[in-house]
Amino acid sequence: MATVNQLRKHVFDDALELAAATGMLAPLVEVSLTDDEMPGDINPVLFIRRQLLLQVTLALTRMYDKPQEGRTGTTASIEALLDAAESEGRLTAQLSSSFREQRERLLRDYHRNGGNIEELRRFRHSELAHSLQRHSDPEEPLLLLPLWDFAHETFELVSAMEQYLDQSGVDMMFLANRFELWRDQGIAFWRATGVLKE
Repeated sequence: MATVNQLRKHVFDDALELAAATGMLAPLVEVSLTDDEMPGDINPVLFIRRQLLLQVTLALTRMYDKPQEGRTGTTASIEALLDAAESEGRLTAQLSSSFREQRERLLRDYHRNGGNIEELRRFRHSELAHSLQRHSDPEEPLLLLPLWDFAHETFELVSAMEQYLDQSGVDMMFLANRFELWRDQGIAFWRATGVLKE
């Protein structure tokens, strides 16, 4: 089984990537992609938007996977990290239980707000892992607002866990407002490229 430090690096990196991809994606949702001069199949903004959505989906589904051991090692997910942290005595049973309850609440909230983690997994499998059949819309729409909220709250959960698991003395202010900073960077970037209008 992987150690806490091995797992937390992957989970934390996924959380940082989630913040970046979501922040860069959010401004593009408002952009009209019905330019008559640019067919959808060669529209670079549509392509980038799709790639960012795939990245958000990949990061979220990895973080919510069940712990497993396979040929490439242990699944680096929130649950696997909590299992290892409790096993190594890095988190008390009470604190671990609290983080697990938060994780389950986030899944329930996502579902209540119109999201579906199983559809996210199907989308990951068909579009990212085994895309022999499907390059089409998901069976259930991936609504961005619930997805953005789910991603943001997941990032906050991993940040809270990191405060207990980090032993290097990293300033936790590094994580403060990370999601909002990436959203602001996304808005500034897409405005500078002319894709997003003032």
